[in-house]
Amino acid sequence: MKETAKGLYQFWTGFGIPAYPENAVPDDAALPYITYELIEPNWRDSSPYYARIWYRDPSYVGITTKCDEVADAIGEGKRLVIEDGYVYLFKDQTFIQFQPVEANDELVKVAYLQMICHVLRA
Repeated sequence: MKETAKGLYQFWTGFGIPAYPENAVPDDAALPYITYELIEPNWRDSSPYYARIWYRDPSYVGITTKCDEVADAIGEGKRLVIEDGYVYLFKDQTFIQFQPVEANDELVKVAYLQMICHVLRA
């Protein structure tokens, strides 16, 4: 799990904004940022996987630009090299969905990125 977590961290922090595992966002974190799931699927199976991009902006320009950047990085499938194997990320059928936000701030926007994750150990 440690190597998978490192690979996912390196991927998600490569988009020019902070990235945090879900439920580990610091209290003082300022938008924009990315939250991502930490998982370790069975090596024989693929597993649903998600991340979210968070922005505070009156328009959708910033968040959709970042979504496009992530989509381009994944392409037809992204292979992350880790010490003892590989993590593969694939866009799922509905890759990007915008979610309603329960905050009292209508400027906050959240894009939910739905993927498939597969981990192969050497």
